Amino acid sequence: MSLTAPAFFTATCAVCETHRTFVLENGDSEDGLAYYECEACDHRAELDLDP
Repeated sequence: MSLTAPAFFTATCAVCETHRTFVLENGDSEDGLAYYECEACDHRAELDLDP
């Protein structure tokens, strides 16, 4: 089975505390993680695709 990540998602940023779009920056398919960056403040968020 291969895991896929969405190209972006919208959420409230933990750093700038505004509703922002997070764009897929990178990922680690072996660990099932996707890394996203906030378009406003460049905060890096991590999404666990295999919780």
